Amino acid sequence: MNSNNSSELEAEKSQCPVESSSNSSEPEIFLKNEFSWTEKQEMLLLGCYYYGYVIFHMVGGWIGFKFGFKKLLFWSSLIGAFINLVFPFSIRLSFTFGVALRIALGISHSGSSAAMTEAWSKWAPQDEKSFLLNFIFSGMTFGLLLTNLAGGWIIQSFNWPVIFYIPAICTFFWAAIWHFRVSETPEKHKTIEKEELDLIISTRSGQKTMKKKISFLKLFTYLPVWGFIIGCVGKDFAAFTAMQMFPMYMNRKG
Repeated sequence: MNSNNSSELEAEKSQCPVESSSNSSEPEIFLKNEFSWTEKQEMLLLGCYYYGYVIFHMVGGWIGFKFGFKKLLFWSSLIGAFINLVFPFSIRLSFTFGVALRIALGISHSGSSAAMTEAWSKWAPQDEKSFLLNFIFSGMTFGLLLTNLAGGWIIQSFNWPVIFYIPAICTFFWAAIWHFRVSETPEKHKTIEKEELDLIISTRSGQKTMKKKISFLKLFTYLPVWGFIIGCVGKDFAAFTAMQMFPMYMNRKG
């Protein structure tokens, strides 16, 4: 930019907590700018996760249907944990590399929702499906809320890379438990009780089976489908925009 004022407006720097020494007898934590990013770069880094997530969402669902929800969630979580683990090192090396990793993270998570729907189609008794699906998806929202609430304190207390390390380490432990304890179907589970197995199988076999396949494109000719799509897009846009932008808004200087 030619003018100093324009440069100052565009060069809004991201606030990353970094501990520094002080002459005072009491230790203090000062905020200093580690990255000289423009506001446009900040928006790109926050939003690029959804580029991969949205584009590969249906692909992820197909993978879960083809290879099973257990494998999909295991590998997507493992890959996502590894990306979070190396992200602080990568973003310090290159902004472009950081953006690429964020897109890859979105891709790795793209089939998680479809995988859980596939899981409960095999595991849930017919009368409990709606409750279990809502329970799972409300857990996702609760996790985001908890992370946002605890994130500020973690960053201030331990430095910003820790907010990536903690979820990554927890996910590695979760993936190990998931791999050894979860089965693709109730029939393959080694410790399931016979009464529970019979209940799941009986309600599952009682479901109506489709005698003919419905064209995927034909689904878009039904008004309820469009109503569902518009409602989900509107809700998700408002919710995720607020979650992404509110911390940045609060971090802005007056």
